[in-house]
Amino acid sequence: MSHIDDLAAGVNEMQRAEAQRAQELRESQVSLPQLLSGWAMFLALKSAVDEIKSSAPQDHDVLIQVGDLIVTELSFIKPYAFLLKGLDEKGHNAAIVCHFTQLSARIFQRRQRGANRLVSRVIQGFAPDAPQV
Repeated sequence: MSHIDDLAAGVNEMQRAEAQRAQELRESQVSLPQLLSGWAMFLALKSAVDEIKSSAPQDHDVLIQVGDLIVTELSFIKPYAFLLKGLDEKGHNAAIVCHFTQLSARIFQRRQRGANRLVSRVIQGFAPDAPQV
């Protein structure tokens, strides 16, 4: 191979590398908004509730607790926020609105108290036909 052939091969290799970097950049720009949304948090909450619910005895409630709020309804407001409604520690109706990065939830099972459940075993926001804002 001549010097010109070597130079042309080097240029071709640089062009291939640049095209590869451009492709990677395009792919990252497409996936980044999905990674920076609350959808993964919503799915994680749903998965945790489903897992606890599947192993909870029938005489137990499955609850989500955020701070002092026992959640009775959870809504995902795309792409970043959550609206959580429920009962505070004194039994009053209350709500929390937060960015998905601020949400820290505890999912647990607890034996029913009295004849009626505190909340349904199906958290309203997770019902299959529940509207998402």
